[in-house]
Amino acid sequence: MIAEERLRIQQEYIQELKEEIESLKKEKEDLRDQLSENEIALITEKERVSIELKGLNEISKQYNAAVLRLNALIKNYESKLETINKGKELIDKQLVNITRKGGKNGITRLCFWRKGSV
Repeated sequence: MIAEERLRIQQEYIQELKEEIESLKKEKEDLRDQLSENEIALITEKERVSIELKGLNEISKQYNAAVLRLNALIKNYESKLETINKGKELIDKQLVNITRKGGKNGITRLCFWRKGSV
């Protein structure tokens, strides 16, 4: 009787171990499937990021080209401004005074005096 009880307990224990092994095998298979899904998702995410980086690189190139064009425009503007300022200085050197004088029939004349004249 005791031997039969031990045999029954051992068989129950063996059955529980078999069920646990099957459960672990199923869990392992599920994890393997989940890992495959995660790998696919990761590859897809890498491709998406790669495409976004290419887009950002293109935008960066366009931005840099725009900055270069803007810098060229600024240099051109500065050059023109410098020319205008030189012309203004030249005019300022030559002209001492501009006055208005009343003329005949109410016509106003502008009179210019050059340095050194009068």
